[in-house]
Amino acid sequence: MSMPDRTPTDTTPPQTGAELVPVARPVPPWPARTAAWMGWHWLELAGVAVPVVLAWLVSPWWLLAAGLVALLWAAHEYRTNHNEKEIRS
Repeated sequence: MSMPDRTPTDTTPPQTGAELVPVARPVPPWPARTAAWMGWHWLELAGVAVPVVLAWLVSPWWLLAAGLVALLWAAHEYRTNHNEKEIRS
């Protein structure tokens, strides 16, 4: 039985950051992006959709709850995007 060779088989020098080339990832199709977005925002969607259905079936006053949830959702999204822009700059 022979002993394995202890010398490395790859003799190329290690790459530095300047030699690396960025590779663009392919953009997933829109159904996948939509499903991912809905997965992250299912609670907000339910918070708006359930009162709208209740307003349709029970009482129009439920539209106030749907409007309030939509307003809070929009304020949260604005605040999140505004904070991300400040962090990036």
